[in-house]
Amino acid sequence: MAKAAAKRAKLPRRWVREAKAIAAMALAGFGFVALASFDPAMLPGDRSGLVGPVGIWLGRGFFWAFGYAGYLFPLVLVFYGVSAFARPKPATGWPVIVGLLCLLVSVTGLFARASETVDKFQLHKGGVLGWGVGGIEAEAAMLGQP
Repeated sequence: MAKAAAKRAKLPRRWVREAKAIAAMALAGFGFVALASFDPAMLPGDRSGLVGPVGIWLGRGFFWAFGYAGYLFPLVLVFYGVSAFARPKPATGWPVIVGLLCLLVSVTGLFARASETVDKFQLHKGGVLGWGVGGIEAEAAMLGQP
């Protein structure tokens, strides 16, 4: 009797978890297409894409803030979606979030170091975060010099 009640209690949670996973993967697909269809060289009025105005806004916002490292967000959503179906569950909690933030900051900094800005638009490959990380790195390099 207790086993049947426990089994019935697990089914709704599993259904909700799988629905969240499918929604996360759909959102990841939308975000990936938004980022892939965004072209920073085009003027804002000339942009149109497969994802509509919301996708254009999303692609522009992620590219402005994080540059090419913005592709990490759809990848994280895909990982979250796949992990809902996987057993055993992957690691969760604050160490994972801190690790992802460190990865994001380091990747934007690397893209900023490899960036050759477009004169007209001043967009870095690392976005604003990468530009800030690159500025901090340049200032830190000057500390030891006379």
